[in-house]
Amino acid sequence: MRVVLYDQRGMGGSSAPADDGAYGLDNYVADLDAVRDGLGVAKIHVLGHSFGGLIAMAYVAAQPERVASLTLVSSGAPSWDDHKAGNVGFSQRYAKLLAEKKIPADPPPVVGDDCREQSNAFVPLLFADPDFKGPLEEMKTTSCSVRVRDATVKLMPGYDLRPKLKTFTAPTLVVIGDADPFGDARATMKAFESAHPQYALLPKCGHFPWVECPDAFRPVVEEFLARVAQRRPARAGEPQTRPSASGTSPTR
Repeated sequence: MRVVLYDQRGMGGSSAPADDGAYGLDNYVADLDAVRDGLGVAKIHVLGHSFGGLIAMAYVAAQPERVASLTLVSSGAPSWDDHKAGNVGFSQRYAKLLAEKKIPADPPPVVGDDCREQSNAFVPLLFADPDFKGPLEEMKTTSCSVRVRDATVKLMPGYDLRPKLKTFTAPTLVVIGDADPFGDARATMKAFESAHPQYALLPKCGHFPWVECPDAFRPVVEEFLARVAQRRPARAGEPQTRPSASGTSPTR
């Protein structure tokens, strides 16, 4: 499959609108659709991670006819209330790692509009093992704008994608680590009730499963994408819910 990635507005090589009101979910959705249109394709297989998962869900809500399949990896929540509920677990883990001195009590200051060093100081929060010494260069924030971040967060409260997501029926995969600090995927699974999503709970994984547990992550995602690209139903024995440490568990 051809894989296309892009820098979100205000990040990396993309321009940053000067208007702080230009960072709502609808703007991020418009950017994604502009990428699709620029590729000249009618439908795309959308994969979103973390905040990118929230953009992916918002895209599904706005343009369901453009989505051939959806893969959500450690995704943001489908509503503001679900997002706040997930932050409770994050706050508890933050306090625990702060007490254990795994993260700094005084994070590095921002430099002008650049918050990269501050963001990178909290990377241990995002792993099941805060002492993880894997390919951390893949994890480090390479672009962080205080203005863009704050403008985006300011426009988030009150969103609710659930009414439109419940009618989505294209193939959907929800992947999350069992130690993700932002909580579980129950709200996301419930939001996609008509799609009957495949669910993969990866053992001993945090918020970045392709970095921390690639041997569990890659087969699940690759099998799903191969299957939906071939437009075939799942075969007997293929995982329909979550892989366990030894293989798969039965459908719940």
